[in-house]
Amino acid sequence: MKQKRLLFVILTCMVAVVCLIHMNRSYDPLSRYPYELSESQHSAVLNALSSDEIEYIIEYAISPDEYLRYLNCRYFNIYRVQEYSYMRTTFPTVSNQDAVSYIYYLENKHPAQSMSDFSEYYVHELVRYYDDYPNALPVLAEADALDTAVDGTHSVGYYSPKDLISVSNPYGNDFELRREAAEAYQQMIQALSSAPGIEEEIKVTQGYLSYQDIKEIDPTYTGGTSDYQLGLSVVFDSSSAFSETAVYHWLSEHAYEYGFIQYNAMEPYHFRYIGKDNAAALKQKGEYFCN
Repeated sequence: MKQKRLLFVILTCMVAVVCLIHMNRSYDPLSRYPYELSESQHSAVLNALSSDEIEYIIEYAISPDEYLRYLNCRYFNIYRVQEYSYMRTTFPTVSNQDAVSYIYYLENKHPAQSMSDFSEYYVHELVRYYDDYPNALPVLAEADALDTAVDGTHSVGYYSPKDLISVSNPYGNDFELRREAAEAYQQMIQALSSAPGIEEEIKVTQGYLSYQDIKEIDPTYTGGTSDYQLGLSVVFDSSSAFSETAVYHWLSEHAYEYGFIQYNAMEPYHFRYIGKDNAAALKQKGEYFCN
């Protein structure tokens, strides 16, 4: 009799475990979500959001219209949908990805800031720019990236690097570059100066130019459309004969070792810092930064 009872208890426990497993597998985390989702939307939300994030959209009744359009964007953060909506409302032409990227950029630049602080930043960084240039290209969110290209598809607005340092220039005015580019430049110039066959002066005529600097040179300049605003470009002697000098030939062969690459075919004097790995990859392909 005792054995039968024991067997019954074991079988009951086994059935209970199987039922719990089945219930767990079939449980829908979105079952309490107050909005209707299509099958594809349902799957997308489950794949993109963690259990805590799903609880968040349920608890605060975040409608699908507020976040689904951003769900597959790089840097998407469900807790920032209010900011995404604010940006899209303010700038209707901004893409979903640019909205998400820009909020990510601001979030990392100004951690733990409130929505009002974000709004204030927009006023200074974006609203002023679009007021000045209503037909301007979309503002690039991640202008700090070393491989940022001002290629005619985006603008960098009134961007100004935060890590500029002064670089000594023995044969001209000192200039500014971003810290990483400046340190690489100094290493490159030291190697260039001691290279065999280099006898002429190593002239640098330009480094970083601010929006205002360029505007003074060219009053028709549309802000944010020059590579020189990024603080990563160096202009050597811009005379037509520079491409025939020993300095140019050394740079064309060795600049990539220090993270620099010739900007384009038309400007042999213009070298752009993009980091050693990026420069080596372009050098191997025989390409300029902008082809």
